[in-house]
Amino acid sequence: MRLLVFSVARCDNPRANTVTDLNMAQALSISGHDVLLSINGGDFEREVEAVLGEKPMFRFALASVGRNGRSYWRRLLGLVGEVLLLKPQWIYTRTPEVALLAAVLRCNVALEWHGINSLSARRRAVLRWLSVLGRRIQHISITSKLAMDLESRYGINVSAILPDGSRDMYKCRPPPYDGKRRLKVGYFGSAYPGKGVERVLRIADQLKRCEFHLFGPTESDSLIFDRCDAANVFPHGPFANHDFGDYASQMDILINPAEPLIYSDRNGGMEISRWTSPLKVFEYMSAGRMVLSSDTPGAVEVLKGTPAMIIEASSDEAWTAALMKCVEMDSAELGRSGELLRSIFLEKYSWTRRASKLLLLMDEHVA
Repeated sequence: MRLLVFSVARCDNPRANTVTDLNMAQALSISGHDVLLSINGGDFEREVEAVLGEKPMFRFALASVGRNGRSYWRRLLGLVGEVLLLKPQWIYTRTPEVALLAAVLRCNVALEWHGINSLSARRRAVLRWLSVLGRRIQHISITSKLAMDLESRYGINVSAILPDGSRDMYKCRPPPYDGKRRLKVGYFGSAYPGKGVERVLRIADQLKRCEFHLFGPTESDSLIFDRCDAANVFPHGPFANHDFGDYASQMDILINPAEPLIYSDRNGGMEISRWTSPLKVFEYMSAGRMVLSSDTPGAVEVLKGTPAMIIEASSDEAWTAALMKCVEMDSAELGRSGELLRSIFLEKYSWTRRASKLLLLMDEHVA
């Protein structure tokens, strides 16, 4: 089957949507399908390989553009030519305008929703037209809460809930831990408001038996660290996604200490806590480490009933207590929890498992 993946991400800017789109294109290719990717970027091969950590198995669509390439609307026009020339059986995208255009061109579309904050008048008009052309469009949500809100607010019936995923990041068992050294606590992600870095800085002084390793925050976040005098906090800066496993393997536990309100960029942006996908949680599970996470809806949906510790997002005290509980554990206890979380990940949340579920949906809904 020929699939066209249309992404609004940039392959030279490996944020979460870039990681998701590239890994899904790769997983669909591994499944044996002819996959074309339309994406912004410059040196596509090099930049994509830097994100994936391996050579892409998919092809780049003609509608892909360079760093100084066509505007978004010209990319849509390029999509028309792509569809007419290559005749893909399905288009996979998270952009409603692309889904609408593809449906008008009589293509089957898998439209994946990652949020619905403050939809513009233009996008609401697109949604109305999507309902008219609904039989060719299968709506996918990354969380149950988002699926409920899509239906209640916009009358969109979601065909499937597909949580995000991760590549297999496992490298080795956790380092020996018997309480005689400090517990190595790893955080991977940005320092955007609500993501949890500021919580770590608030509680670190109370947790002298822990050392906190923060991977991801950049020099632009230096003002945050300037406010912290804790000697047990170690910022490591940005990292390549495919190197995650090497760094995570040095940690005893991995944390997702999100606040009740989470924002989409450094300056605030959209508040996304209700629908945000716990992408780092899947990576943590794949690494075979004990996971501690705030009780955001997406994280609870994934971690409920697992050995992970789910902690009240609004309480620094609860987070301090949970980390102290981990300090009192030994390697065997931490290791058993990490191994079980990894087995759950392999069963449900790898990119290849996610791609298989998407392909099954496509097979069942050929218009």
